[in-house]
Amino acid sequence: MAMAWVFPGQGSQYPGMGRELFRRSAIAREWLAIAEELSRQPLAELARRGPLADLTRPRVLEPLLTALNGAYVDYLREQGLCPACVAGYSAGEVAALYAADVLDRCQALQVAVLRGDILERRATALDGGMVALYGVAAAALERLVNEQRDSGSVAVGARNGRRHLTVTGARPAVAAVERRALAIGAFSAAIDAAGPWHCQLLADASQELLERLRAIPFRSPRLPVFVCATGNAVASPQALKTHLAVQLSRPIQWNAVVRKMLERGVRLFLEVGPGRVLNGLLSQQDLPAGVRRQFLERPDGATRAFRPDFLAGLGDRRPAQMRFA
Repeated sequence: MAMAWVFPGQGSQYPGMGRELFRRSAIAREWLAIAEELSRQPLAELARRGPLADLTRPRVLEPLLTALNGAYVDYLREQGLCPACVAGYSAGEVAALYAADVLDRCQALQVAVLRGDILERRATALDGGMVALYGVAAAALERLVNEQRDSGSVAVGARNGRRHLTVTGARPAVAAVERRALAIGAFSAAIDAAGPWHCQLLADASQELLERLRAIPFRSPRLPVFVCATGNAVASPQALKTHLAVQLSRPIQWNAVVRKMLERGVRLFLEVGPGRVLNGLLSQQDLPAGVRRQFLERPDGATRAFRPDFLAGLGDRRPAQMRFA
């Protein structure tokens, strides 16, 4: 059974995230200590207690999330598990690059700190936000976004499924799209993000990140990495670096990521990180019969990864043979 590891991004955070892993795993505590040193933020205390508003700050969340996601990678490797391919949702792409050996631990955390610094500066300059819309055909929801563009700065921030997308942009314009979506029968959910990520308001942020990534060497991945900016598997180190930067200002194509992974033979999606946001998005997909989805951590910070029966239930631990695009 080909298994994909998928890594959550901003919006998956909560007080208590990683509680059990950080308590029981020395490697996880090493990740956290390095992340604290590089970010100069009290990440351990914030992870334990919050508040959520502080956890949502990019300077806190980006390195903390990367440390937690990366620590789970190391723990799963210790158990002999290996994915056939990886992908990350927004900030989760940094941990995906670590899982594919494109970045080592310190490099991954350096990238996370860079992203956090850039995004936090942009968040203070932009009065923007994001909202998830679902329950109505995504095409109809996208039409509402396009119609609103004439009167406000708003865009599709993520295409998550046939009936699920994220809207991003200036708060009044996002709110206007949300009202119109609710009027046609859609549901909405607030996203705990500090700014209007994944739209052209972040074009300067993409360029700045790309320029600053030049100092960090990327290696060729040892397994396929499906990038969230396009959904495709990318093997070139320079292309991976470029995609990581441009996704700040382009919509996340998660629907395409999942579809391409299924086409390559993936039959088990394991969410490697806090919570089960990506499991929720997968539930919005038209998954073929027999395709499974699993998550590691419950929203109270307790992890299922320490349960032998859970690990055994993940099936074949050998990576499937998969070609790069």
